[in-house]
Amino acid sequence: MLQASLDRTGPPAIAMRVGVPHYAMNDHNPKSMMALLRHLEHVTGVATMHGQLAAQVTQWEERLNAAVAEDADARAYVSQLEARYDSQTERQVSSGEDLAAELERFLRDQRDDS
Repeated sequence: MLQASLDRTGPPAIAMRVGVPHYAMNDHNPKSMMALLRHLEHVTGVATMHGQLAAQVTQWEERLNAAVAEDADARAYVSQLEARYDSQTERQVSSGEDLAAELERFLRDQRDDS
């Protein structure tokens, strides 16, 4: 509601979000912060200095990986989540033939428009 109100009345507003695995949500997450700042910089053109978080991101990933590695249930769960993500990603990616057909359609449309 706030975003819709600001869109109507101003000032300009941007809403962004980043996906965070639910098993890592209770921790301070510099990786998600860095991703949001990088996107904000891309959208607005305003420097966010997101690169300064790289060392914190590395430390955070190391802590998270160590915590998962120490727990057999967590390892199995993360492995399952990764497999599910890979499977969903594979279904979303077009085949080479689909991409070629789409490119041909695009080129025909461009020729027809000229």
